[in-house]
Amino acid sequence: MDLETIGTVQETDSVQDVNRLLDEGWVLIAIATGKHTEGEPWIRYSLGQQYEDEDEEDEDEDEEEEGEDE
Repeated sequence: MDLETIGTVQETDSVQDVNRLLDEGWVLIAIATGKHTEGEPWIRYSLGQQYEDEDEEDEDEDEEEEGEDE
Protein backbone atom coordinates (compact mmCIF):
# COMPACT_ATOMS: atom_id res chain seq x y z
CA MET A 1 0.00 0.00 0.00
CA ASP A 2 1.33 3.41 -0.98
CA LEU A 3 0.27 6.10 1.51
CA GLU A 4 0.52 8.70 -1.27
CA THR A 5 -2.67 7.23 -2.74
CA ILE A 6 -4.72 7.86 0.43
CA GLY A 7 -7.20 10.67 -0.06
CA THR A 8 -9.26 10.43 3.13
CA VAL A 9 -8.35 9.18 6.62
CA GLN A 10 -10.79 8.14 9.30
CA GLU A 11 -10.15 7.01 12.87
CA THR A 12 -12.53 4.90 14.91
CA ASP A 13 -12.63 2.68 17.97
CA SER A 14 -15.58 0.66 16.67
CA VAL A 15 -14.87 -2.80 15.28
CA GLN A 16 -18.19 -2.66 13.42
CA ASP A 17 -17.12 0.57 11.68
CA VAL A 18 -13.75 -0.97 10.79
CA ASN A 19 -15.39 -4.01 9.21
CA ARG A 20 -17.87 -1.86 7.29
CA LEU A 21 -15.15 0.44 5.95
CA LEU A 22 -12.96 -2.51 4.94
CA ASP A 23 -15.92 -4.00 3.08
CA GLU A 24 -16.30 -0.64 1.28
CA GLY A 25 -12.69 -0.79 0.06
CA TRP A 26 -10.91 1.26 2.72
CA VAL A 27 -7.49 0.05 3.87
CA LEU A 28 -6.16 -0.31 7.40
CA ILE A 29 -3.30 2.13 7.95
CA ALA A 30 -2.52 1.69 11.65
CA ILE A 31 -3.73 0.35 14.97
CA ALA A 32 -2.90 2.15 18.21
CA THR A 33 -3.43 0.81 21.70
CA GLY A 34 -3.19 2.30 25.18
CA LYS A 35 -4.92 2.74 28.50
CA HIS A 36 -7.24 5.46 29.75
CA THR A 37 -6.25 7.23 32.97
CA GLU A 38 -8.60 4.87 34.81
CA GLY A 39 -6.62 1.91 33.45
CA GLU A 40 -9.22 0.78 30.90
CA PRO A 41 -7.61 -0.33 27.64
CA TRP A 42 -8.45 1.31 24.31
CA ILE A 43 -7.83 0.53 20.65
CA ARG A 44 -7.94 3.13 17.86
CA TYR A 45 -8.02 2.10 14.19
CA SER A 46 -6.86 4.40 11.37
CA LEU A 47 -8.25 3.64 7.92
CA GLY A 48 -7.66 5.29 4.59
CA GLN A 49 -9.73 5.55 1.46
CA GLN A 50 -7.69 5.64 -1.69
CA TYR A 51 -8.43 8.40 -4.11
CA GLU A 52 -8.75 7.63 -7.78
CA ASP A 53 -6.23 9.37 -9.98
CA GLU A 54 -7.79 10.53 -13.23
CA ASP A 55 -4.58 9.74 -15.12
CA GLU A 56 -4.66 6.14 -13.85
CA GLU A 57 -8.30 5.81 -14.90
CA ASP A 58 -7.40 6.99 -18.40
CA GLU A 59 -4.54 4.47 -18.58
CA ASP A 60 -6.83 1.66 -17.41
CA GLU A 61 -9.40 2.56 -20.09
CA ASP A 62 -6.67 2.65 -22.77
CA GLU A 63 -5.44 -0.80 -21.74
CA GLU A 64 -8.98 -2.20 -21.86
CA GLU A 65 -9.53 -0.80 -25.35
CA GLU A 66 -6.23 -2.25 -26.58
CA GLY A 67 -7.26 -5.66 -25.25
CA GLU A 68 -10.55 -5.49 -27.16
CA ASP A 69 -8.76 -4.83 -30.47
CA GLU A 70 -6.79 -8.08 -30.30
